[in-house]
Amino acid sequence: MISILANLLLVLLTDFIVIEQPTTGLTYELHLTEKSNPLGIALLSKKSCCAVHKGCYSNLLSAGQDAESQGYLLKIVDALRPLYVQQALFAVISDPKFVSQAGDKDDLHTRGLSVDILLMDKEGKLLPLPTPYMETTPRAFSDYRDCTEEERQNREILSDIMTRNGFKQHPNRWWEFMSTYWDTLSSVEKEHFSLFNFSLEELNIP
Repeated sequence: MISILANLLLVLLTDFIVIEQPTTGLTYELHLTEKSNPLGIALLSKKSCCAVHKGCYSNLLSAGQDAESQGYLLKIVDALRPLYVQQALFAVISDPKFVSQAGDKDDLHTRGLSVDILLMDKEGKLLPLPTPYMETTPRAFSDYRDCTEEERQNREILSDIMTRNGFKQHPNRWWEFMSTYWDTLSSVEKEHFSLFNFSLEELNIP
């Protein structure tokens, strides 16, 4: 039984690639390792890695290179998210406009195909954007207009970088970008696509 579980874990883990630091144009600091998330508790261990599905890894690297060429950095604040974490978030927020229900077809975080990203200047300073990360109001919508010109421009710069490199911006969460790799899969492939439900510390195992 142990060997079967170990083999299953190995198959699941080989679908995902850990983002190393430094990576050109990319940095990360996982928001859910802090208590400043909707639950008010750390949902991930400080030892958690940042990872994505192999189907969007090269696109994310391209986005980082694109950002750096323009004098920006992309700060990843969430990527691959365990199913149990998604369930905990939805239990609190309970609004699919802002958090997908765990395992639903639009829940791409647990499949490693969504990344939450903020925009920074080349010195690593966060640039103004319409809302704080994970705000659950209409101000978080990607087409929200009642914000400052600087906030709107930075949102558009971020969106342009990501959409040029194989991602789509979530209409209700300006920070979330979903890999278009998902759109290339058949309905059968989507139905059998793995949902990650292990600790993100597991991916740090050499």
